[in-house]
Amino acid sequence: MFEFALKKNAAGHKRLEAAIGALAAVVTFLVYLPSLANDFVNWDDQMYVYLNANIRSFDLEFLKWAFRTDMLNAYWHPLTMISYAIDYQILGLNPVQYHLTNGIFHGLNTLLVFYLGAALYRSMRPDAVDARVFNAGAAAAGFVSALLFGLHPLHVESVAWISERKDVLYAFFFLLSVLSYLKYARPQAGRKALYYSLSLIFFVLSVMSKPMAVTLPLMLLILDWHPLARFSWSSRAEFLKVAVLEKLPFFCVSLASGLLTVSTMYGHENVTAGLSLFVRAIVSVRGYIFYIYKMFLPFDLAPVYPYPQKIFLFELDTIVPAAAFILICVFCLLTFRRQKFFTAAWLSYLIMLLPVIGIIQNGHQSAADRYTYLPLLGFFFIAGFGAARLMDRAGGYLRLIAAVPVLIVFICLSYLTLKQEAVWGGPVSLWSRQIEVYPGQPWTAHYFRALGYAKNGEFEKALRDYEIHMASGEFDPNDAVKYVERGSLHIELNDCGAALKDFETALKIKPEFESVVFARPVLEAGGGRCRQAVEGLKSGL
Repeated sequence: MFEFALKKNAAGHKRLEAAIGALAAVVTFLVYLPSLANDFVNWDDQMYVYLNANIRSFDLEFLKWAFRTDMLNAYWHPLTMISYAIDYQILGLNPVQYHLTNGIFHGLNTLLVFYLGAALYRSMRPDAVDARVFNAGAAAAGFVSALLFGLHPLHVESVAWISERKDVLYAFFFLLSVLSYLKYARPQAGRKALYYSLSLIFFVLSVMSKPMAVTLPLMLLILDWHPLARFSWSSRAEFLKVAVLEKLPFFCVSLASGLLTVSTMYGHENVTAGLSLFVRAIVSVRGYIFYIYKMFLPFDLAPVYPYPQKIFLFELDTIVPAAAFILICVFCLLTFRRQKFFTAAWLSYLIMLLPVIGIIQNGHQSAADRYTYLPLLGFFFIAGFGAARLMDRAGGYLRLIAAVPVLIVFICLSYLTLKQEAVWGGPVSLWSRQIEVYPGQPWTAHYFRALGYAKNGEFEKALRDYEIHMASGEFDPNDAVKYVERGSLHIELNDCGAALKDFETALKIKPEFESVVFARPVLEAGGGRCRQAVEGLKSGL
């Protein structure tokens, strides 16, 4: 009778805990609901989705294409492409479907973060280790950590940008892998082979969604050290079993994914050349501190944080981040014996960002909001554990008083997240934000915004952005395509003379453009026949 009552009570506690986690997930999903009204943006969305004919059929040929290593000249992430194809089968090219899928996965990830935070709290607190008994501290740790993860504006890029389906998908399987591993690692756990196998399978699915997941084996080692305490440095046999033999399949998957990713990067010439390792190390240290700064003060977020054109060792932008980096390391050393979770959180942050921190530089950016999607988890858990400790010690009205500032923080984060979602509403809002935060920076924001204006029929605004872009140092004067594009805008604005000049320039650069169907009407236009040229242009496109 007592055993039955215990089981019934445990089931009730699990339902209560699930309800708290579901609340965090639902709140997160509701905050991201306005992003369903967002359009595609003209930054990778065309390559992955709306101009990608491959995702429009879900058959054997598509699956062969999705698993090719040279697919789209991008990293190998077949599961991401399969998810786009499934979206297309549901609503075609309606952006609502793609945003909805991203939002659902982000909500699910928030729920998984809740469970992970509660599980880690129990592992660190002997009095809360029994999962059959509801523990308010564990629930608070999971809830606060989950909402920080779900509502932080740094994560908007990963959710509101359709092309970053990679983030929400790899994180989903990454978190499932860690949770399965925690069940496997429990001392009295049953079905160990099942949980170990699930952890490995979820890890494979994670790297098939985004290669950034390759750091997971090191994350498991950190968990083995703290809070699980599964090995002792003094026991070689114990360390060999836990850190080597047990993790060998995971490291083999990481190695295979890493080699595939690096070969793809070099094969498509995506790696920035000409930068010394010393310069990249400085940029990496700056990046680590930059993300922490943005975690506390998530303002002036931008789609692209330009790579610094010049880096000097003795300047504030280098000295201050380096000093902050060293101070954090010293703090972790000083608190190592008493509070190991500070060191564990710091190590997990350093390792999870390692593939994208800039040692092997890919792209024009020195940092990106999307890179923080999982790496900041350690800091969110610290905040969650702090809230749990407060709840354990406080009682009655003190808990309510303590909840007020926490609620204010979540309201502020939600407000900033809603504002950031609007930035990703379409090409014009996205690149206007880039120009606002980094005016005059050598990047192609004006060109991409011009394409957005042209799509919206705002041809005068589009032409102004073309003029700015083509007058800048970043414009390649041998780029014939952009002369053709600007000429097309002149046609729409009934300026055949300017259009003719642009097309003549384009033909001098690239004579084969004479045979292009949309060039001919402009070259033939004249004497007030610009509207005829417009009709010819539209019929040729």
